[in-house]
Amino acid sequence: MACATAILVVCLLAYFSGRTYTVMNAKMLCMLLAIGPALPGQQARGEEVADQFEQITLRQIQDTLKPIEKPPREIDGSNNDQNKIPAGTIIVYQTNAGNLGKAIILAYGYNLTMRWATYRPDGTLLIESKRTVLKGTWGFDFDTAMQGKGVPDVWWQQKTEVNRAWTTRGNAKFAIYTGGMPAVP
Repeated sequence: MACATAILVVCLLAYFSGRTYTVMNAKMLCMLLAIGPALPGQQARGEEVADQFEQITLRQIQDTLKPIEKPPREIDGSNNDQNKIPAGTIIVYQTNAGNLGKAIILAYGYNLTMRWATYRPDGTLLIESKRTVLKGTWGFDFDTAMQGKGVPDVWWQQKTEVNRAWTTRGNAKFAIYTGGMPAVP
């Protein structure tokens, strides 16, 4: 239904503006409609997750990571039903430098689009990004926002066309944030 509405809106825009719009415009509008508010008085899933991301405190990050003595080296990010990090997933982390942070996956694929924030141990913001594209097969340092250089905290590993992994590098720790429930390593 939402996609049909998107196509209709694009057609109406083309008619009234005299401009040319493509199927890509309709697909993009379709995606926007899919993540928009569902019903009056309800929030869309995307908005709920964004609100949850905003509200995660340094204390919650610490509490989530603390019980994980030996974190797994990988979080399955395969392009199948085993994927633990689809769009909307929140990951909390400790960097190789000892800083803490949170990231939310905005778009999943060969490349990952994420929003993230890294905090110093005293809770002050070190660095953040509203939108970073982590390229497939590249590493990323959450302390410097450097991709492909230095010692990364994570490597977005592409094992095959289907099998992918969020792979921890060095002494960094990562866990899927579950909102107060036990962390999912």
